[in-house]
Amino acid sequence: MRAIGFFFSLIITLALTFALETPFGSIPALGKFLSPFHGFWRNAETPESFAYKELSHPDLKDEVEIILDQNLVPHIYAQNDHDLYFAQGYTMAHHRLWQMDFQVRAAAGRLSEVIGADALEFDRLQRRKGMTFGAENGLKGSIE
Repeated sequence: MRAIGFFFSLIITLALTFALETPFGSIPALGKFLSPFHGFWRNAETPESFAYKELSHPDLKDEVEIILDQNLVPHIYAQNDHDLYFAQGYTMAHHRLWQMDFQVRAAAGRLSEVIGADALEFDRLQRRKGMTFGAENGLKGSIE
């Protein structure tokens, strides 16, 4: 009975190792990506590493404090609305720059520049919707 459990565990371990080291179609091998020594975990930051930040920038009128709680939710304390909105944009860009870039590319139909040919159909659909065209014409209309 022990031998059956051993061989069953061995087969699962070998299958998992093979699956993590083998690319499947356009999906690369996930083993190195999930590795804590070589993958994305290596870049992880602890909440303590940026729990408090005092923001100083030439465009700010007064002092602004940004405090992140244990769930990394930012709490922004500012003396006026301008500084508050500036700090909100700064915080969003600081922690979610990749997400913002990805969303802008997706809306504009330029996702295949990052992902590759798999996103071409999505890009064609987004360009047919004309979000970028509408935004540019809306901006021209608001300036005139």
